[in-house]
Amino acid sequence: MATQLPTEAEVLGWMTSLSNWDRWGPDDELGTLNLITPEKRVQAGRLVREGISVTCSRLIVPEIASDVTSIPPLHYMMNTGEAAPRRGPGSASDFIGLAFHGLTITHLDSLCHQFWDGQMYNGKPASLVTVQQKATAGDIDKAQHGVVTRGVLLDITHVRGKEWLEAGEGVFPEDLEAAEAAQGVQVEAGDALLLRLGWCKRRQQIGPPPPPGRTGWPWTEESLQLPEQMPEVRSWPRITIVTPSLNYGRFIEETIRSILLQGYPDIEYFVLDGGSSDNTASSSRRTMALK
Repeated sequence: MATQLPTEAEVLGWMTSLSNWDRWGPDDELGTLNLITPEKRVQAGRLVREGISVTCSRLIVPEIASDVTSIPPLHYMMNTGEAAPRRGPGSASDFIGLAFHGLTITHLDSLCHQFWDGQMYNGKPASLVTVQQKATAGDIDKAQHGVVTRGVLLDITHVRGKEWLEAGEGVFPEDLEAAEAAQGVQVEAGDALLLRLGWCKRRQQIGPPPPPGRTGWPWTEESLQLPEQMPEVRSWPRITIVTPSLNYGRFIEETIRSILLQGYPDIEYFVLDGGSSDNTASSSRRTMALK
């Protein structure tokens, strides 16, 4: 299967040869959503057989990590049951703040999200997105009627014969065609194409990929495991290590990995947290699952 990356010149050429600008007129702000016609929605509705709901959302990751490419989500409790009165009504409420971009926040990009040479979709100037007025063209409100169409899920991990694709592995036209053939489906105009790459599974099992430029131990290599017993046929002594922490979420994963991946067979390890309000707890739980 060909996996030749395109050249920079080819990619720049696609900006023109594959452009949809003016395809639906100079004033269009829907883009390829124009392909989802009433007839397409009827076609999609007729495919329903079991009515099973399958979510496309992901768990919110309130931490600093290599795949959290924007401000990490904020989650604060404003009211809890701890202060509920013994008699009469009470309530719980919280605040969640999200930057809707990156690899860990489920979101839908609008056509004003990306610029090229100072322009957005259909040649509109990038300056139409401002601090005070926000997006005045190509905004997400243009999709206010929702996106209802046929969804086609192509399992790229299956045709590649692996559980997940690693960071930097591309998906090529040959992969898409192989997945179509393996599944007996064909992507049509107006379909919503979904690709299974296994990223979420990888994150749940072994955590996010190493930060850019971080290779070797303790990120991508593990120290050699010591034998189960010492040369004198005695068990290795148990070593107890304690890491105190308070709002050190930026460093806790690397710290824990540096302990667990040393290859010592009998470690008792504790992370004592002083009530951190950042991602220390979630990063610690995930990373400690390495062993």
